[in-house]
Amino acid sequence: MSDSSGGLGSLSRAGLLAPDDVAGRVRSDLFVLTSPEGMLELGGTDRNEAVVWAYSTVGLLVESCGNGQPYARLTAHELAEALARQSSVFVALDVRHPDGVRYPEPDARDLPHAEELDEEPASAAVLWVPSQPVRPRDQRADLELHRDDSGRPMLLVYSSLERLRAGCGPYQAAVAIETHLIGEVARDVGAEGVVLNPELAEQARHTSAVRLGRTKGRPSEGRQKRGRTVGQRNPDRD
Repeated sequence: MSDSSGGLGSLSRAGLLAPDDVAGRVRSDLFVLTSPEGMLELGGTDRNEAVVWAYSTVGLLVESCGNGQPYARLTAHELAEALARQSSVFVALDVRHPDGVRYPEPDARDLPHAEELDEEPASAAVLWVPSQPVRPRDQRADLELHRDDSGRPMLLVYSSLERLRAGCGPYQAAVAIETHLIGEVARDVGAEGVVLNPELAEQARHTSAVRLGRTKGRPSEGRQKRGRTVGQRNPDRD
């Protein structure tokens, strides 16, 4: 658990929390270590206690594990739900990982289908971002993040609805976000980068229209995060 200065603590029994107790310590989202495939990473203590590693800020995660560490951004409730299926798993909160940095820092040149955002003229006032369906006049939306080959969550943006349909398929809902806000939104939702006009693999696309409040129709590919919207596109209403 972190010390009074807000830094990293060392691994000890006092630093381990029951999953249901984490919400009482952290009000914001948690950054939880995962494998490159996106599975929660389980570790162990010298007392053979199973633990997952969670951090209250990205900065503490990077300080402990380095910039290449895969992670998922979860609420305390989502983490408790994920661990409810596990037996006697504790949460090591803001604790320095004993193995330190294990993943190389990613090279931006290795990103699949990535284009630098400023390589294309910024003539559009908005960019289209894949999301869950939204209701009319909603000011916020659940954005869909997708992982790159290194396991990093990325925000996908498209310069037009036509490009979004070509890259994500006909069942993809989306919201329009003002171009100058994209960087801020990417940081807010926990994305580690922005990918312009990528083409998703077939298995990463929705296979049917997603209704409000449901996530059926596509494999679990990316986390959903909150983001501001100035427009919307729901395929079942088009």
